[in-house]
Amino acid sequence: MSLLFIWAAIILLFGILEPNTFLTLNNFRTILSDQAITAIMALSLLLPIACNAFDLSVGGAMGLAVIIVTQLMVPVGWSIWLSVVVTLLVGVTIGCANAFFILKLRVNSFIATLGMSTVLIGLQLWFGAVPVAYGVPNAYLNIGRTTFLTIPMFV
Repeated sequence: MSLLFIWAAIILLFGILEPNTFLTLNNFRTILSDQAITAIMALSLLLPIACNAFDLSVGGAMGLAVIIVTQLMVPVGWSIWLSVVVTLLVGVTIGCANAFFILKLRVNSFIATLGMSTVLIGLQLWFGAVPVAYGVPNAYLNIGRTTFLTIPMFV
């Protein structure tokens, strides 16, 4: 609860010091856009933390997902939706593997997800550790560019 008060105090402080730039709709949109993916990842950790468990593989899974979806669209030539569905299935498989190690084999969640994170980073390196930066369909890129009430759609 005290973190909420500190957060509110920081907003108030910057709002007083820089009212023409900090408390603007454009700055609000920028903050939302920049932090949307981080917020989604943080929300995905809410359930494990509530269960007194850890998931250290979220960052590795996200990095691998970016590489897989772009690799399937550009070099392989799959459609956007098929690439996204296959990438989501890879994510589900990662989650099921984590659950198997933690629940069935009784490996500590910290150790199991740390190991999974290492495997996922290894897979990223095997793929070249970079997503495809060229040739990605505009329809896929437009998902992040589309706005609703001036707020980016992916927020």
